[in-house]
Amino acid sequence: MFPNYETMKIAFKKWKLIFNGWNCLKESRNKAESKNTIDEYFKECKLLKRVILFAVCRGNYAEGFNFSGKKARAVFLIGVPNLNIKGIKYKMKKIFYKRAKTLNIKYDQTKRIIDDNLDDWYDRQRDQAIL
Repeated sequence: MFPNYETMKIAFKKWKLIFNGWNCLKESRNKAESKNTIDEYFKECKLLKRVILFAVCRGNYAEGFNFSGKKARAVFLIGVPNLNIKGIKYKMKKIFYKRAKTLNIKYDQTKRIIDDNLDDWYDRQRDQAIL
């Protein structure tokens, strides 16, 4: 699994040459294409063919698929799937933490304790993407 689609695209080109003779499939940003790819992957696994699936942490295959038995012999995590600090999710959380600190708010609406540190939240997001 890769931290983002760009890293996966670069690695896919190189690894496809290394695994010559194997069916190398990669996740697409497009959900319809990803559905076709995963169907092909599972079909190849059922036939015990040599197949490799390249996917992205937090991507289309991150949740909701069962890779049990012969569908996954190993998972390799390439890079760290950190959130984009220029992305909207990070920016909004940063604003939230600043306001909570200014107003001395210790709990959110669901009565969960708000961390004092935005870095702790950021690290937890990365950890959740891996696990």
